[in-house]
Amino acid sequence: MRFSVVIPAYNCETYISRAMLSVIHQIHRDMELIVINDGSADNTEAAVQQVMAAHPDFSVIYRKTQNAGPSSARNLGMELATGDYVCFLDADDYYDTELFARIGAIDQPFDICYFGWKEIREETGEVFSQYTDRFAFLDEPISGLAAAKGKFRGQLWLCNCNAVYRTEMLRQNGIRYPEGIYAGEDTCFIYSGLLCAKQ
Repeated sequence: MRFSVVIPAYNCETYISRAMLSVIHQIHRDMELIVINDGSADNTEAAVQQVMAAHPDFSVIYRKTQNAGPSSARNLGMELATGDYVCFLDADDYYDTELFARIGAIDQPFDICYFGWKEIREETGEVFSQYTDRFAFLDEPISGLAAAKGKFRGQLWLCNCNAVYRTEMLRQNGIRYPEGIYAGEDTCFIYSGLLCAKQ
């Protein structure tokens, strides 16, 4: 199972390296990282290239575009993705190194798989919020429609960075992020994906 991780990057020189390294250091090795520099005016490009130079054996695709917003960057990343599954990591977030090993160990087919998150104070490392404070995990697979209803009711939660999507399912159904929207842009994408997902 191959995963493509797309990072839309805009003026994030101070933390893009951490996000990239959290993908590069995954226990699961069948991975590619796609970084779309959305017209950054800072040293984001230099930070990305420094990580790439330090890890030449890891598959990293890097593109710099004119600033068009995170939806455009994610859509370009989806177009470039070669993995069986694609997911989206914001440049100021990062993954646990065991995440994709756990997802890759799932022994039944799925169109979408979501996972939890923690919010951590940078200064102290204190966890001040986590997924299970407000939402639940599933005991068994459900249809995308049932998951959409659960999300709408606030029983479970998917956002930009806590789900993987079967790439072919997205492409077959023409599911993309709506461009020109800079807040809540993931809502349309996530619900579109859920309504097309079988499980």
